[in-house]
Amino acid sequence: MSPEALAEWDRACEVFVRARMTGDAAHDLPHVRRVVAWARRLGAAEGADLGVVVPAAWLHDCVTVSKSHPDRARASRIAADEGTAWLRAAGYPPDRLAAVAHAIEAHSFTAGIAPESVEARVVQDADRLDALGAIGVARCYA
Repeated sequence: MSPEALAEWDRACEVFVRARMTGDAAHDLPHVRRVVAWARRLGAAEGADLGVVVPAAWLHDCVTVSKSHPDRARASRIAADEGTAWLRAAGYPPDRLAAVAHAIEAHSFTAGIAPESVEARVVQDADRLDALGAIGVARCYA
């Protein structure tokens, strides 16, 4: 994927995610932006396909489920389904959709899905890095 095309999808993903934010302080737009930034850095360092990593990072929390909801363990699968459905409808390259879906599903600690690709490991690590330090502590209180 060309850098120009990736930049266009980057903007489209942010618009999509921003419209879906539900007011969950722990999974807000600043969190998603930090995860995307980490994912880009890690993905570049690991030689990952940024055409998978970047949309997966943007969409990893496009569906949020409260900690007390019975579907909490399924939240990443629901996000993967909704995120990739939107990408498909918007014309994203179909050869990357399964990899994007897996990276979204595997990012979640609660889901317990082992990442099977470098792209999935990158998104999982990026999300977990945002859980560390002062910001992570503040997200826990939120």
